[in-house]
Amino acid sequence: ASSATFGILHNYFPIDKFLITAEQTQIVSMKRPDYTIEKLENGDFTFHLFVVVKSLIISKFSLIMDQLHDTI
Repeated sequence: ASSATFGILHNYFPIDKFLITAEQTQIVSMKRPDYTIEKLENGDFTFHLFVVVKSLIISKFSLIMDQLHDTI
């Protein structure tokens, strides 16, 4: 996972409201996105966002979308 991406994510998802976890294996799909973002509301995590870091020069956009789809 990219350090630059981690910094950008913290800019948009502040640490006091969101939990950003790098490379957390998802229980249902057994996939491991680069970052998982969860929102903390009333003591519970209610919002999930998966981030996959890829090079657009090397990777095809359709394969990136397939990986995200399979993660969910």
